[in-house]
Amino acid sequence: MLSVFGCKPGIDKPVNAWKPERKTDPARDVSRRNRIAAKRNPMILTISKSFRYEREIKKSRFVANAFHAASTARAMEFVERIKDPQASHNCWAYRIGGEYKFSDDGEPAGTAGRPILGAIEKQGLDRVVVVVTRYFGGIKLGAGGLARAYLGTAAECLRSADKQKILDYLTVKFEADFDATGSVHAAVEKQGARMVGERYTESGINAEIEVEENSAESLRTALLEATRGKGVFTIRSRSRNQAEGEKK
Repeated sequence: MLSVFGCKPGIDKPVNAWKPERKTDPARDVSRRNRIAAKRNPMILTISKSFRYEREIKKSRFVANAFHAASTARAMEFVERIKDPQASHNCWAYRIGGEYKFSDDGEPAGTAGRPILGAIEKQGLDRVVVVVTRYFGGIKLGAGGLARAYLGTAAECLRSADKQKILDYLTVKFEADFDATGSVHAAVEKQGARMVGERYTESGINAEIEVEENSAESLRTALLEATRGKGVFTIRSRSRNQAEGEKK
């Protein structure tokens, strides 16, 4: 039974006490969800090469440039290179692993950088930076219109760009007797790995092989079976595939 004040007898606190609504940061929440998803599924996409997209909205010209960046330093190098000092605004955002950053560059707070970041996050991309340059055409778009313009321009640019999976690779060394050379080559080819180096010593073949990390154990098993357990398998280094934007 409730009292006239909305409380149960003997209880001071109202049953349906009002609680202030917790303010959330959409970009931070999306990033958190993507980090959780990345842990569950390591197959993440990035763009394979830089891409440019342009559109006009109420006489304002929006030009988006997307770039693959392996580090925050590379992302900021791209931003500085793409910026047009003659433009009204050069707004940008990047996401690299668990790090992200964005800038409204003079547009009303929350109407440019954050929507660009949202476009990156929504498409599940990583190691990507997007710069959207605006050339003002004389007609104001309002806060909502600006947010939609920046989000839509960045999103369409990223949708149109070529994608590739971000894969972790291992470089491994495998040592075996001379008479196992043919079997080693056959095992490497069958496992979809790549021979990147090969030399011969007094004890036999010394092969350097590149393989996707999630296939390394399968390769190890195949090589040991091919040499009847007499080979030596050693992991030397770890790397990630490079997109065109990373290559020198």
